[in-house]
Amino acid sequence: MHIALVWPYDAAYAGGVTEHVNQLTHYFRAWGHRVSLIAPYSKGKPADPDFIPLGHVTPVAVNGSVARVSLSLTLGPKIRQILQKQHFDLAHIHEPFSPTLPTTFLSRSSVPNVGTFHAAGTRSLGYTTIQALLRRLEPKLHGRIAVSAAAQEFAHRYFPAEYTIIPNGVDVATYGTQQPSYGLSTTSPTILFVGRFNEERKGFRYLLEAMSYVQRTRPDARLVVAGSGDPTPFLAAIRQWQIRNVEWLGYVSKTQLAALYQQTTLFCAPSTGGESFGIVLLEAMAAGAAVVAADNPGYRDVLEHRVQGLLVPARNAQALAVAILQLIEDQSLRAAMAEAGTIKAQLYAWERVAQRVIAFYRGILSG
Repeated sequence: MHIALVWPYDAAYAGGVTEHVNQLTHYFRAWGHRVSLIAPYSKGKPADPDFIPLGHVTPVAVNGSVARVSLSLTLGPKIRQILQKQHFDLAHIHEPFSPTLPTTFLSRSSVPNVGTFHAAGTRSLGYTTIQALLRRLEPKLHGRIAVSAAAQEFAHRYFPAEYTIIPNGVDVATYGTQQPSYGLSTTSPTILFVGRFNEERKGFRYLLEAMSYVQRTRPDARLVVAGSGDPTPFLAAIRQWQIRNVEWLGYVSKTQLAALYQQTTLFCAPSTGGESFGIVLLEAMAAGAAVVAADNPGYRDVLEHRVQGLLVPARNAQALAVAILQLIEDQSLRAAMAEAGTIKAQLYAWERVAQRVIAFYRGILSG
């Protein structure tokens, strides 16, 4: 099968959808399928010979984050040439109603098209603004996948139809394999945060405030922050709340991240909303970390309260602190949750997810 995997985000930068596509590509090719990748790419020439870069990249604020997408309005002729030359058996378009690459590709494609919907939230200004135009493209989608119940509900609100939930996956081979030590101290409890801490929806300021409460009981507690960003906006709050032992690691590789998950006392994800799926929770669970997370639909899809971790109300620093302290002090509970998380993460192994996606393709093609 010759499969086109199309997505709107700059593939030169790490991101959830790009990781999703890369993992599918790995398994599809291992099983003998030919895969062509089509997305914007801002850093020279892609190393993959079957990667077709399209469109100039523009950073766009969306859903409390910044998406690096192409807003080029001249992609139609290039896409038509690609379709004529490549003879795809099927096109799998991620975020198919996102401008402009996915929508332009879908409008030109004459092969069976599958769309995967990743986003979740309370509303979409983009969908609302051009909903009538996007609905003209709906008949060109032969199958729809949502990565979670939250993503399904969000997509269905604007484009009512049948959606099949096939979740994101997790790289259990990396996160579940013991990695060389990152060098974290084991003499004091460590709380790990991972992600873009400057984005308000990630809820990092609530974790900082929670640390001020945690350190009243456990002065030795330490917060380790892994992820790119500028800590400057938080320094005043750290001084005001008299928070100690905050370590900013910056960007870390996947194997370094796996080591951090494996060595931390617990992992905390305080996101305030807008999460369609708890991929960082699954990473931590696969690595054997107990989890404290804000209660939102995306996280609730993968973590059961008091089974693999603790869910607390979003934007509630005191509740976050209580949960963190509970897991710090109760080693047996922490170990039980870590073991349950490791078992749960196996259900989301990328190989299983890729098998389900291929089966979905075959159902469409035999349709």
